[in-house]
Amino acid sequence: MIDPVASERVARYGIPDCLRVPIAAIDEAAIEIFVGPIIRTLSGNGHRKAFLVEAHAPLPIDPALPIWESPGAAMLHQPLQVWVHRDYGRYRRAYQRAYPAPVLPVALGR
Repeated sequence: MIDPVASERVARYGIPDCLRVPIAAIDEAAIEIFVGPIIRTLSGNGHRKAFLVEAHAPLPIDPALPIWESPGAAMLHQPLQVWVHRDYGRYRRAYQRAYPAPVLPVALGR
């Protein structure tokens, strides 16, 4: 599901639907509505600041767009995603809990 307000805003810039990927959410409810169900909490000490989310099925890609030929493009539609609170300082640790083996391209994983 795509936030209708956000969708209207990005449509003005001509961004194709297959590239409209959520990058932020106001709270857990918004993550579950617009991204997908929270599978587990990745932050420690009982805090709910980092989550592993099973993303909703993405919209079909437009193979005519050159971005899909890039090796890192698949990252835009990962079925399992790590989402963290904006003030959470241990994103890397949460990501390592979700993905013990590296999945990021080297340039992005530094």
